[in-house]
Amino acid sequence: MKDRVEELQQTLQALEQARQRWKTVTHDFILAELESWVVQYGKDLDLIVEVNDAIIGHETITLAFRNVPTGLTFNDDHPINQQEGKSGNLIKYGATLNFSFVYLGDVITWMTYPYIRDILENTEEFIDIARSKPETVTAETIHSSIDHFLAEVNAWHAGKLGKQQRIGFTTSSTDGTA
Repeated sequence: MKDRVEELQQTLQALEQARQRWKTVTHDFILAELESWVVQYGKDLDLIVEVNDAIIGHETITLAFRNVPTGLTFNDDHPINQQEGKSGNLIKYGATLNFSFVYLGDVITWMTYPYIRDILENTEEFIDIARSKPETVTAETIHSSIDHFLAEVNAWHAGKLGKQQRIGFTTSSTDGTA
């Protein structure tokens, strides 16, 4: 029993050290690396860096493509659009690369793909890229994650990922087939 108590105390101590490391070093390091990368490479791609700090100690630092108009516009005169209340421009929501500090002391690196609601959706809501301890996050691991992210976004734009909605109507039969 004593061993279990000591093991739990060590785990809780390591968790507190991870939280302190995130707060005092890792958070600002990731933020600075991403901001520096955007200045050097990301301006041409219209990338921004944001911080979601709604919950202190459970923040996410994000490298994001800005949301942009697609050039597609709902036909305001079309009866289906009127019936469904659809009007205006369709927006491409930008992909995001996220570095999240989670409750149990790890930094989860994950991404979302771009999407265009009702036109081009994704088969996966997000994908995990890496899981690491705050003390193991380096410029190299951040740049590797950016490289992976850009490769995935490029594949999406090249039509190798995502699920396009067909133009027309979808019907279903009583036996569940379309």
